[in-house]
Amino acid sequence: MKLVIDDNDKFVSLVTLYDLSEENILKQVDKTTSRNDLTVKDFMHDKRSLKCFDYHELEGATVGDVLATQKEN
Repeated sequence: MKLVIDDNDKFVSLVTLYDLSEENILKQVDKTTSRNDLTVKDFMHDKRSLKCFDYHELEGATVGDVLATQKEN
């Protein structure tokens, strides 16, 4: 997984090797006109679409707490 930052070093999205796998590329080609028109941006996950934890919520959490939360979502 790689974090994508903007010109001000602010986190904006992420992209994974799985996102760029041949399988996902072929799926995306079905949605677009040409493989050559694809960009990495087509595969990035905008930070607003990500489920995340607040740092302060994690400070006192156990690994069990986090795993339970992950299973619920």
